[in-house]
Amino acid sequence: MCFVATYKLNWQKIAFALIGCLFLALITWHVAFVPADISEPIVQVQNSEDLRRVMGIIDHSSRVVLSSKDLNSGFWPFPWYYRGDKWNKFTFYGEKGEIATLTENQPDTIILHDTESYDEIPGYDKTTYKLNYWFSFYDNDNRLFDYYMHRDGTLGSTNIDVFTRQPRVSGAGQTPPG
Repeated sequence: MCFVATYKLNWQKIAFALIGCLFLALITWHVAFVPADISEPIVQVQNSEDLRRVMGIIDHSSRVVLSSKDLNSGFWPFPWYYRGDKWNKFTFYGEKGEIATLTENQPDTIILHDTESYDEIPGYDKTTYKLNYWFSFYDNDNRLFDYYMHRDGTLGSTNIDVFTRQPRVSGAGQTPPG
């Protein structure tokens, strides 16, 4: 059928078909083999490199509290990404809860979704990490051509707040010698 379909093609149609095939081959090569940054619109959602740091924090913690009512963006990735064997150190809460509840067992790490978080928890340092991110068509709607020329798209993201316990100062509260 392909030979029958091409029987009545003129050179103009053949040139157009070849240009189309070349374009398709180049785009396929670009998408499949050229490393791109995270703001590549064809990639739907990428997990953040920040997860490696968060997993390192979890590995070095003796107790971890994870609290989120939004299972899709707060709780769920951690069972998948945490490949450690110490699940007994996790305490899960379905709601943000009170600070006293989150800190009652003195966990080393408290992880909250950034939309369900606290500005501060006494005795803990707060760091916000990106859980995942994506190219935002909504934020780049009026500048797609400029984006393709400069590759500087605006990204959307889901963030988590990681509270790590501040190190205790030895000898705190003691009278200095002297």
